[in-house]
Amino acid sequence: MENQTDTVRELRTVFSRIKEHSVEADLLLPDYYPEIGKILDCSMELSQEDVTLTADKISLSGAARVRLLYASESGELRCYENTVKYTKLIDGGGFETGDICLIRQRVTDLNFRAVSPRKVEVRASAAITAEVKRLQEIPFLCGGDDPAVQFKTAETPCLRLSAFSALGFELNEKISLPLPKDSIRSVLRTAASVSWTEIAVINNKVKLSGAAEVTFAVITEDNLVSGEHTVSLPFTQVKDLYGALEHDVCTCHLRSAEAVLDLKESGDAREGGVTVRVNVLLAAWRSDSCSYVADAFSPEAELALKKTELSLLQEAAETTDVAEFSGELQTYETQATELCDKTVTDIGYALFEDQDGRRLNGSMTLRLLLRDKENAYCCVSRSCSFAAALPEAFTGTEEIAVSLNGLSADLVADGKIKYRGTLRLNVLRLRENVAEAVSGMERGEAFRKPDREKIVLYYGEPGENVWEIAKENRTSVSALKELNGMEEDVLQNKKLLIFKA
Repeated sequence: MENQTDTVRELRTVFSRIKEHSVEADLLLPDYYPEIGKILDCSMELSQEDVTLTADKISLSGAARVRLLYASESGELRCYENTVKYTKLIDGGGFETGDICLIRQRVTDLNFRAVSPRKVEVRASAAITAEVKRLQEIPFLCGGDDPAVQFKTAETPCLRLSAFSALGFELNEKISLPLPKDSIRSVLRTAASVSWTEIAVINNKVKLSGAAEVTFAVITEDNLVSGEHTVSLPFTQVKDLYGALEHDVCTCHLRSAEAVLDLKESGDAREGGVTVRVNVLLAAWRSDSCSYVADAFSPEAELALKKTELSLLQEAAETTDVAEFSGELQTYETQATELCDKTVTDIGYALFEDQDGRRLNGSMTLRLLLRDKENAYCCVSRSCSFAAALPEAFTGTEEIAVSLNGLSADLVADGKIKYRGTLRLNVLRLRENVAEAVSGMERGEAFRKPDREKIVLYYGEPGENVWEIAKENRTSVSALKELNGMEEDVLQNKKLLIFKA
């Protein structure tokens, strides 16, 4: 007689750590840039280029894009950009082939100073969150035909994880500029967001179709800041997703998107090259049902059970919601007459749970570029907070990404600025049903059997489980039901005839 076995694949976090990292950059302006008169602002964006797992280490290669906004001695507004490469080793242990490492980076502190009219030192601290996830196969009993063992089985619909991957891709396009290139002095800022129109699973591949929306602002030769411009870049990508089959349901969770606008890439006077870097999590799910042995006993011998917890996913959904934020601030740095540009950087957030459900609390840096009546520029940075209620409280796990969805700001009297905006919340939700299943069993010594069994009258309570009564009295469930002429699994009245050893 053989017991029937099965396995489920679970995605488990086997490693999670936050490491501090220092990033240093020395910016040396080219000769064709004017010398620095006053530094208005400096920002840094971190991007992941490559992640390598060895048996005991995580090796991260990244790039820090530094933007320096300054005014020359003659009052010209300039934006200089440079990229610094860096590597970081994170100690771990026990990593296996097939493990996937997910990285999230955030600048926590940024300092800068001009050491000469052409050189600026930038020193930053970053928090790197590294998570290693592993697909593990959990074995369990799903049934048995051993007449000497009583099996209590359960069945539930579930989604089986068939494939999982973290990947990045680049979109390289040419876009129309709002001005001729010879009228643009430099790029002030860029940002990107991504929306999906199709996520289709092909055997061992997934097709991703959608559009990347790029927003940007530039500084003109007339020493003015252009308004915000938006372009949409349709795309279709086919990526490897080994283990996924055609009828699987695939979720594509956007972790980050960034855009780089390069005016030198195109020879046309009204075209510029744009690169959009996208990082996503892909997961393929297969609809199925899971039958497992929840309990077992033997009327004839001691039975030692090995048990395991099964995380059976019954729902995998991706939701998009928005969180609104608003406020006002006073500009003491300048008597501003015009608000030239505004943006949000350094979005940080954490998930909390209270009596009202799950909430996302976070903070961001609001950066404003102002101009006074003498046409002098000033940059103001303020930290502001936000809070959002997630769509539904549930038992499960979540992967959350937050990005800017829209921002507006107005300059009102006495240098006061009112701002408002929305954040896009991209939530990948996995609903879990944790079940305790039998993964194995060992028979011990046989019970001493009496010469004959006797039938006694058992007094119980209505609703009492027949399985538990049979287990306690070392008899079979089928024998109890046959003896009492019943089909139900629970007592309907207080009396029950049972075999007693």
